[in-house]
Parts: sequence; C-alpha cells; structure tokens
Amino acid sequence: MKTSQYENLRKKPLLTDTRFFKEFIRDSKIEYAKALVLWELSRTGGFITPRPLLLNDRTIEYERLGYTECLRDGYLRYMKSNAPDEGDLETFFIAGRILARIHLNLVLDNLRRWEPPESFWRSMDKMKCAREFEKFCLDSPQAFLHCDYSFANIYINRERCFPRLVLFDPSPNYHTTFYPDSYGSVYVDIGVLFSNINGRVPLVNYPGMKWKRLNSIKRAFLAGYGDVSKSMIDLKWAERFGYAVAESYFRYSSRLALISAASIYCVYNPLKGNALRSFQ
Repeated sequence: MKTSQYENLRKKPLLTDTRFFKEFIRDSKIEYAKALVLWELSRTGGFITPRPLLLNDRTIEYERLGYTECLRDGYLRYMKSNAPDEGDLETFFIAGRILARIHLNLVLDNLRRWEPPESFWRSMDKMKCAREFEKFCLDSPQAFLHCDYSFANIYINRERCFPRLVLFDPSPNYHTTFYPDSYGSVYVDIGVLFSNINGRVPLVNYPGMKWKRLNSIKRAFLAGYGDVSKSMIDLKWAERFGYAVAESYFRYSSRLALISAASIYCVYNPLKGNALRSFQ
C-alpha cells in the first residue's frame, strides 16, 4: 500500500471554546462510531476521551477537553532530570493499563485486518526475523487497534489527586495503520509507543537525555499492560515492532532515503544501547 495515496486525509481540527471539528476525507462514519465506543469505554475505563457529538457528512464535532500536559513532557522530564520523579514513570504504567483495556474491550461492527506495509517487511528483514514475522502477527494476541497510540495523542489530566490519561485521535496514522477499524496484533499499537520511547522525538530534545533510563520506561509500560491483559508481552518483539514503526514513519515523512536513514540511526544506535543488532 502506497502511503502517498493517503496524504492529507485528516485536516487539522477547527477549535472553538467548547467544541472542536475534524474533517475526514473517508471513513468518517467508522471514525464516528469508533470515537463513540471509546468514549463509552472511557466512562468506566479510567481514562478520558472527547465525546463525539455530531457527524455532519465528513466532519465530526467533538466536545473540547482540558488537559495539563502531553505524555512526551513527562517522558522528557524523566529522561533528563537529575532526580527523576517516579510519578512520571507511573504515567507509563497507566498508559500500559489503558491500552490493554482498549484492546480487551474495544469492539466495532466491522473489521479490516491490519496488513503490514512494505516498509515493515524491509525492517523485519534487516532484523533477520522476516520469516517469523508473518506467523507472529497471527499467533500474537489480536484486537481492534487504537491505530496511533503515540505521544502526539496521549495527554495527562492532573486536576484530581491522581493522574488520568486523556486520549485523542484513534485514527490511522497512514504510515503504519491505514483504517480506523483495523484489527490485528496488539504489538502494532505497542510498537507505536515504543518507537516514541526509544527517542522518536524532535532532536532539539536530545541534549541532556539519560538513555540508560529507557528500559525503566519500557518495563513500566509493559508491566501496566500485563497487569490488565494478564498476558506476557515479548520485549524483543515489542522492540522489533517499534523499530519497524519508526522506519515506516521516517520513510513516510522524509521521502529522501538519506534523511530517513539518518533519522532512524538517531533513534536506534549503539550509544543508546538499542542498536538494531540487539533485536535480532
């Protein structure tokens, strides 16, 4: 599937004081249905997500929510601080729990099975696991996917005595997922956030990062996921999916092979202890 076919499918939202509006070029009915199901789940699931109020042709009207900070802010604070706050680490445990709840409880009327983009196969071939990959995709736990469980869509509300996650945009990102009703391996969603945790953030944030703390964040996230799902997540496969997501993202966003290769090396390299060979 050519990702270039799907550029600009989601326009930037229009904001008002109490509402925001988002136009979708296709699948707007499915986007609305998914957003409504997630909002229903959020009422008992320990997270917050905007309630979809109205579908008007291709535009969805949502309630506008307040939030205090992006999950990326807590990540950067934990990775840079000389005295890291365990509260920032706890938010990743919570993020794991919430994703597991979504995977266990999200049910849509129709499904389209997730198919790895061509870039995923190239990544798996680099990690010498392409033969195992197809079987793993079918044998690993299956679920309806959030589709873009990333720093860009996870925020934290600290208005109460305990933090609550605020989730946005359960829509395809068009480099790894392509349909809102995608159904496939839970490692797809896990891999999206793992690619962020490994350093898929703007390079301007890199100075001062203490990369030895990466494993603490990964363990916290997977511990939270396992606490709800009651299933063991294979760390090596989570890393492999994370690498493939990052490579897909950089190929999608840069188009130039040299820039894409340099970008992926910044995220995965020996200095950080997450070089490609460690996932083979």
